[in-house]
Amino acid sequence: MIFDHLSDMAGDFNSQADVSTVFAAIRRAAGEASIIVLAHSSTAVGQHGFSPAKPLGSTVIAAKARWLLHVEDRGNGERRLTTSGNGARGETIQLAVRSHVADLSVLEVVTAEQKQEKRKMRSTKTLNNRAQQVEWYEQHCAGLSKADAAKRLAEEFGGNARTWQNHLSPSGWMGEMLASRSHSLTVSPPNT
Repeated sequence: MIFDHLSDMAGDFNSQADVSTVFAAIRRAAGEASIIVLAHSSTAVGQHGFSPAKPLGSTVIAAKARWLLHVEDRGNGERRLTTSGNGARGETIQLAVRSHVADLSVLEVVTAEQKQEKRKMRSTKTLNNRAQQVEWYEQHCAGLSKADAAKRLAEEFGGNARTWQNHLSPSGWMGEMLASRSHSLTVSPPNT
């Protein structure tokens, strides 16, 4: 069964009652047969690029689905297929697609565990790089104005001076790290 045009349907697909009624009707009609429900979804473009959207924009359908498959066009004849499900950890499969169906090939398969490990490694690497940059700043930029220090940081680590000035601001990651290093913790004995 394929759900596509929402404008042709009555009811609210974010309503637990409406969605449960629809799925119950599908199960009754199918009897003992296996059911595959395809729900059309669009891809939302967020601040970090493309991200999978819920089927029909429905949180309830996403919660009921055993598996969600999201196909994303990455350009240059490549597609990304992301699988997920209720209680199941999915995979991301990178596909090469050409004009003929036989030209489909799998470029890479990344499991949820591998994605999580990559995120941890990126995070650790970023934190280590930032700690080294703060140490370099403390050794080479003592006494300089923020503008001059930002220029030196840009020369040493790349990027532009304006970005480094933002990093050095009190709310920037470098400003926060420098502030946390300058505060020392003192413990007073209890008053008795």
